[in-house]
Amino acid sequence: MTCGAACVALVLGAVVLFGIDRAVLGREVLLVASGSMSPAIAVGDIVVVGTDHRAPLAGDVITFRGSSGPLVTHRVVSVGTDRTGSPVYSTKGDANEDADPTPVPLASVVGTVESVVPTGRVLSAMTDPAVAVPVVLAVLLAESALIVRPRRADGTNDPQPGKDSHEGSRQKEKSTT
Repeated sequence: MTCGAACVALVLGAVVLFGIDRAVLGREVLLVASGSMSPAIAVGDIVVVGTDHRAPLAGDVITFRGSSGPLVTHRVVSVGTDRTGSPVYSTKGDANEDADPTPVPLASVVGTVESVVPTGRVLSAMTDPAVAVPVVLAVLLAESALIVRPRRADGTNDPQPGKDSHEGSRQKEKSTT
């Protein structure tokens, strides 16, 4: 299995595990597609969004439906009200210079980000040979330790090194009778 395949498997496993969490505990699991929240949330990171519908506060990171439809995850910079008295949120990506142009109504808020799984950083780090090579070598070493088994002097496998095994002696008895 290549390094990239292992990372993809890790990400998919995390999504499956967090998907179970979503079904049971009311959370959304999302993969981040842009760098607007960098460095706090990187491209490729997974965010776990609580959908308990509590009113977000300034400083919270929320996920909401953008005016053009896609989900957006940005930080609340201020809370206000619209002309009907309902809460609206001014949001901004941490990497952006300006706040988002359109306030976000409470009805568009999916939830508040509860945690970030830094898969983007892992995937990014794995592109650096100084990181990838030692990781791959460690995995290969671990796999080889599982594959290579100690052998007894008579050439049979020793299932428990250091302990006497009756398996080899039974095979000798069968072959001599």
